[in-house]
Amino acid sequence: MKNSLLISASLAILTLSACDNTKPPVVDGTTTTTTTGGTTDTTTSTSTDTTTGTSTSTSAATRPSNSLCNSNETVLFSCQMAKGNKVLSVCGSESLSGRESYVQYRYGSDPYTIDLSFPKDLSVSKRSFQYTSDGLSFNVSKNIRYQLYTQGSSAGVKTFWAKSPKKNRTLPCGGDVFNQLDKVTKVLN
Repeated sequence: MKNSLLISASLAILTLSACDNTKPPVVDGTTTTTTTGGTTDTTTSTSTDTTTGTSTSTSAATRPSNSLCNSNETVLFSCQMAKGNKVLSVCGSESLSGRESYVQYRYGSDPYTIDLSFPKDLSVSKRSFQYTSDGLSFNVSKNIRYQLYTQGSSAGVKTFWAKSPKKNRTLPCGGDVFNQLDKVTKVLN
């Protein structure tokens, strides 16, 4: 009796699903997320639509786990500073092209404790930064210039004080550096 009910229920489900052309795809592959060295990696997953037999593949971009960027932003650069508990990140809009695209430099302890974000007004970011082979640079004021540098395996930020050169500093990153600064040209051009 129990087996005949199970068989009847299974046949009813199969019959109904055969009539339903809006079935969601069945996931064949898996998505695995691992965190190593401060970077979160997500592998590719594959799914097959059971109605058409079409296989699709999607992958999520690698994203650092210690970034100051929001989840809907593109991480262009991020690193933990060598001294202290500060993080340096350069965040961009989700889409790096178009009128609404932007870039913003952020420095702080976490996404809720930002010591410096530049520029405050995202609509002026395209004309606030310069990107050259020396790195990404910007003027916080007439007298203070910041330069984000990447040289070989080292990276960090340099500050240049026009009126007080003794205050010039080089603040290196420590550990892993996430660097996609070359994508900033999509916003700045």
